[in-house]
Amino acid sequence: MRALLNNLSIRGKLSAIILVVSLFLLLLTSIGLIINEYKSLEKNLETDLFALATIINSNSTSGLAFNDDHLVVDVLSSLAVKTNITEAHVFTMEGKLFASYYRKDAKHVEGINNNFIQRYFADTQNRSLMNLAELQDSFTAHDNHVNVFSKIIQERNPIGILFIQSDLTGFQQRLYLYIVTVFGVMFISLILTSLLAGYLQNIITQPVYNLLHVMTTVTREKNYTLRAPKTVNDEIGKLIDGFNEMLANIAARDQEIRILNKQLTEENSRMGAELDITRRLQQMVLPTTNELQQVEGLDIAGFMEPADEVGGDYYDVLQHDGRVKIGIGDVTGHGLESGVVMLMVQMAVRTLLTNNVTDPKAFLAILNRAVFDNVHRMQSDKNLTLTLLDYEAGVLRFVGQHEDILLVRQNGKVECIDTLNLGFMVGLVREISDFLVSEELNLAIGEGIVLYTDGITEARDDEGNLFGLERLCDVIQAHWQLSAKKIQQAIISDVLRHINGYKIADDITLLVIKRMA
Repeated sequence: MRALLNNLSIRGKLSAIILVVSLFLLLLTSIGLIINEYKSLEKNLETDLFALATIINSNSTSGLAFNDDHLVVDVLSSLAVKTNITEAHVFTMEGKLFASYYRKDAKHVEGINNNFIQRYFADTQNRSLMNLAELQDSFTAHDNHVNVFSKIIQERNPIGILFIQSDLTGFQQRLYLYIVTVFGVMFISLILTSLLAGYLQNIITQPVYNLLHVMTTVTREKNYTLRAPKTVNDEIGKLIDGFNEMLANIAARDQEIRILNKQLTEENSRMGAELDITRRLQQMVLPTTNELQQVEGLDIAGFMEPADEVGGDYYDVLQHDGRVKIGIGDVTGHGLESGVVMLMVQMAVRTLLTNNVTDPKAFLAILNRAVFDNVHRMQSDKNLTLTLLDYEAGVLRFVGQHEDILLVRQNGKVECIDTLNLGFMVGLVREISDFLVSEELNLAIGEGIVLYTDGITEARDDEGNLFGLERLCDVIQAHWQLSAKKIQQAIISDVLRHINGYKIADDITLLVIKRMA
């Protein structure tokens, strides 16, 4: 019912509600009237039959007293004027049939005796009679007839029993006529109610339709100078007042928005140019393919794809005095501020390397202080995870907290090196020296490392499933016999297949380093 009403117009809803309520009340009233009429007809029938029995009993007394059955038969014959009486019998107190009457179309019953009385009377008494003197006056209804038992009394003593059976034809005809009349009145009432509701509902619906028309016109033409006409002073009238006031406010704000949009367009153009410059600077400071190919003894491939115009991921590969400095980090968030912090870190790494700061822990501690001071000056809350690696002659030393370093053996087996306890977030506090731990490992020919940011492992498909570290390791192991570039391409292709065309939610950075002969 609710779903059906939801799809109707207001007029339809009002008509439906009025008709349903009216139908319910009329139906409830009709049922009550019919039940009352049924009980009344039943009571009248019982009263009439007992009155008739009283007359028959009174006229049959002398016949029973003088054992004159002809007199009693004559008395019973008077029942012929009552077309509803199908049969009547008078019994002695011993249960012997004394006299009978049958309507012309009624079937004569042979062998009527005391058992006949007991059989009919047991419907009410629910017991077998041993003594007919115990029989009480009764009225019992059946599917198509009613029975009446009544004692014939003379001087306070029962001398016989009268049985009368009446069919329900007249009763049913009167009840049927009453039902037809009631439902006829109900049908006419519904029609009149529908016509009256259709006329009166316009008082409510017409202002609503006027309001809807104005609203549709405003939506289509964006003309906020229109106003809805007010014809009533009830709640709908207040709604129209509120709508008109809202249009006035919208008109004023629309003008303000036009001015602001013009300013925003100019500002966006300027910001777009600034973002483009920052993005280009960010791409320009990344190591070029030619630089990576010049690193002796290492096959290196790098990849970075920002989630926005400007990313917050960082990676770099720098050579200085026979050593290779490798860095990878992830600035919180992405966008312009994150991109600026990334450029800041890149410049700090190159500056410290140029100034021959060789101790890994001292290198990262100094870098952290520089980043912290600048971020504090910017009044920004940006910080980053950062791992720095130094490679020289097969030895790899590393310090700093970032994602796991994936150490890949010659057979492609991947080992995860946890960096959580090797450092602290860069730029969060000014001094992190006490948190820094440096470790080292040897790389055999054919072995290498894979560095990444969480944009790869946390890439999600359309069902929210993560790409995950395990899948990343599986791809690395399956392609480790290839070059670093092809390994990097295989990983990125698998990530893109996983997200299946969805926009990446975080910056993606990958660095594949493989020791060669």
